[in-house]
Amino acid sequence: MILEQLSLENAGKEIPGCLDLLAKLALNEDTIVCDAAFVQQEIIEAIVNKECYFCVNIKGNQENLERAIQMAFCEERNSISLYKAPVEKEARKNRGKDDRSYGYAI
Repeated sequence: MILEQLSLENAGKEIPGCLDLLAKLALNEDTIVCDAAFVQQEIIEAIVNKECYFCVNIKGNQENLERAIQMAFCEERNSISLYKAPVEKEARKNRGKDDRSYGYAI
């Protein structure tokens, strides 16, 4: 369900726009789904400060975050398995990038 949308005039304004939109919405214990572009500390903090949950797309080019996820879900909690699957190469090629993209599933 889309609650609100925001039109941005210029490229590069997505992060401030996301923060403005989060501030505007009356959220509590909702789940926010974000693309990898919005995996920014200030955005995640804004979501957590609204007492919401988040589901984000993590890319392999965010090495520190990838390592933190592995530590949080694999090493400390032996009963949880983290599966790392590469995103189809064709999907990356269509975006004009050849980045290391992976999907994670618990």
